[in-house]
Amino acid sequence: MIEKTFNNYLLLSVTAFLSFAMMFGYLIYTDSESYNKYKDLFAVNPNVIFSYNDAQSKNELRAVTKQLDKLSDTHYYYMKQCVAQTSFGKECEVRFIPSYVWGLYMTSDNSEVGTSRAMINGKHEVSIGVNEALVSEQVYNSIKPDKDGKKQLKLIFTNDEGKRVLRKYDVAAAYSDLNEYHDDLETSYSIGAVYLNIGSVDEGECGIINLALFIYTEQKDFVIQQLRKSDVACMEVYTTQNQAVLDIKNGIMNKYIIAAVLFILLGINLYSSFTNALNDRKFEIGVKRAIGAKKSSIMLQFVIEGFTVMLANTLLSVWAVLNLMNVYKFVKEIVFNEKYIVTINTESLILFVVFTFFLTLIFSLLFAYKSTKVEIVKYLKEEL
Repeated sequence: MIEKTFNNYLLLSVTAFLSFAMMFGYLIYTDSESYNKYKDLFAVNPNVIFSYNDAQSKNELRAVTKQLDKLSDTHYYYMKQCVAQTSFGKECEVRFIPSYVWGLYMTSDNSEVGTSRAMINGKHEVSIGVNEALVSEQVYNSIKPDKDGKKQLKLIFTNDEGKRVLRKYDVAAAYSDLNEYHDDLETSYSIGAVYLNIGSVDEGECGIINLALFIYTEQKDFVIQQLRKSDVACMEVYTTQNQAVLDIKNGIMNKYIIAAVLFILLGINLYSSFTNALNDRKFEIGVKRAIGAKKSSIMLQFVIEGFTVMLANTLLSVWAVLNLMNVYKFVKEIVFNEKYIVTINTESLILFVVFTFFLTLIFSLLFAYKSTKVEIVKYLKEEL
């Protein structure tokens, strides 16, 4: 009898394990894929908006800033750009910023908005004097200090008429360059951008070629609308993030639909497995009833057995799926060189707990109830 019961529960366990593993695997895989797809996007502050234009757009940008001045919880600064040469004859991009800015946002080559908010000396705020320069770490390390221990950078500016002027700057600090210039100041063809105080050079001496507006605002919809209406560039992640949120919500809705379908399909399989297990134990139930066992004690026995089997297979399925996902993560990171994070959100975890709990509760109670409906004499005679 023990061997027969064991075989019945082994078959039931296989069905329960596959059922729960299928559900948990679906939830953790979809959550992990969604998280890894959007993690970089949602790491960007949606309140930061850029407008990067050529110098001819100053009037359009001025019209935008007049609107920005009327808004609360909104501040901005201009950044002007030109090209200069180092004393070694290497070309570099010079970006002029105010003496104080609330954040130095640096974009990568593919122009992702706000890819990195630079930290200078451990702070996000940047202060730069008139005779100071901010350079990339690669350039900073390649500059040799003078006899006073200071690092200086010499830049040659050329205006629109071709007139050249030399300026010297004390290197105040370094930033980590997203473009990763690996060569030094003397050997590289070009170097990372150099940041200077906007008052360090007269515009007539350098020839401004680009003009950027950096905006921080809580009123994102209005600011984006104003930029686009003024026909100037608008680089922002707010719209993309909103679209991503809609995609995630659609994914959640699909998740509930699939969970409902799985609940029905797996419920049918579990019902069949529980029924088979019960049919093979009807003689055992008949014997217990014949020797005076109460219905309540038989029901309690089958409820406990049902919960034990289902709980054990729930834990086993979670363990198996987590290990499979870690293997998947290993393949992603080692074979495909993609950083991958395995995760499951709270909503999915609650859905899985509710899913498993109700399947366990329903079929354990059904298992117990049907055990009390066994006709004692009939099944004892059949076995005899």
